[in-house]
Amino acid sequence: NGDAVTLNRADNLHPALEVLGLGGSQPVELDRFAEVARVASTDGARPILTALAILEQGQTLAATDSYRLRSAELGAGNTITGPEGIPAPDSLLPAAVVIAAARFSADGHLSLGADRYRITAGHALTISGRLIGGDFPNFRQLFPANPDRVSLDAVELGAVIKRITAAAKASGHKSDTVPAVLRF
Repeated sequence: NGDAVTLNRADNLHPALEVLGLGGSQPVELDRFAEVARVASTDGARPILTALAILEQGQTLAATDSYRLRSAELGAGNTITGPEGIPAPDSLLPAAVVIAAARFSADGHLSLGADRYRITAGHALTISGRLIGGDFPNFRQLFPANPDRVSLDAVELGAVIKRITAAAKASGHKSDTVPAVLRF
């Protein structure tokens, strides 16, 4: 219709971090966050799986689409903190927001509160919103804490597989590949 709309930045539209209950802004590697976030689901029917999870007092990033899982340990000195500098409670950031911010700048700043976040990428992009509510699946229970190790001689294993393949072909198996099951 040709009408122009002018938006003015009003202080009440962009409240200070303290008003949102967010912790201080801390530098983060957005590209590293996005690397993990890319595994998150895009299925809005399961919102928890659309998140990048910040877990274990701000030490671990994780994302899953229920078929794939990606996690990263942030390491000493890189802990994500919440208000007043305490380690962040488990938080679920929308993965799509993290990925979009990382496209703008590899490095940025993150502020977390009890139910809100703010991501700043570069000098011109700031995204804030509500954290996703809920509990991220306990992916640690899928992997044993002390996995048993198995060492096999590669030459010996190869010879066994060749014998299995020969026996399968002799019995009429038509494929070049034969499934082999190792039981311990």
